[in-house]
Amino acid sequence: MTGTKVMTAADLNLPRFLPTLTEVVQTGPGLPAPAAPASELDAIVVDVMQRVQTLVEGRLAEELNAVLGDQIEQKLQDLRLRFWREIQTDVQAAVLEAIAQRSQSPS
Repeated sequence: MTGTKVMTAADLNLPRFLPTLTEVVQTGPGLPAPAAPASELDAIVVDVMQRVQTLVEGRLAEELNAVLGDQIEQKLQDLRLRFWREIQTDVQAAVLEAIAQRSQSPS
């Protein structure tokens, strides 16, 4: 086979090294930041979780105070009504007893 030429990478204007299927090729500006090492990611996760925990605990305390406040107010109203009914019953009994004693005593 005379006259055949074997083409090389230089002849095809290809880069010297081609990426494999497992490599990601980055081109142009706006390249994504390289991945942080695992220890740095762990530190970020811990930091974010601490911030979230603080927010959740604050919100939970607010909601709990609101719910407990409502329940306490309702319980106080129920107790107030019950006590007034008991007092009314006791006062009525005392008035009836006083009227009965007056009507029995000779004047």
